[in-house]
Amino acid sequence: MINKNDTKCPKCGGKMQPRGYYWRKIQLGNNNFKKVKVKRFRCNDCGSWHGKLPDDVLRYKRYSKAIIEGFNKGKLNTDMLEYENFPCDITVKNWLKK
Repeated sequence: MINKNDTKCPKCGGKMQPRGYYWRKIQLGNNNFKKVKVKRFRCNDCGSWHGKLPDDVLRYKRYSKAIIEGFNKGKLNTDMLEYENFPCDITVKNWLKK
């Protein structure tokens, strides 16, 4: 993934061109989801693909940044969440390791 204001390839430093977008589904809690548009870019030099995530979405995570940070700061635990698709204990333990 690349930073919001970056136009250089993180791999080789080459110039990147926009190449459309794709949708990601992010879980917000209470069985609510949000679809976010992730812009795609391709490097002209090395041909690698990169996406620009919105600020409230974390790389490789399906839960919102607010939920993950809530667990990391000790403000949330699995007993507090009242919805079916809450993160399992193993997922939360992996978040806390990082």
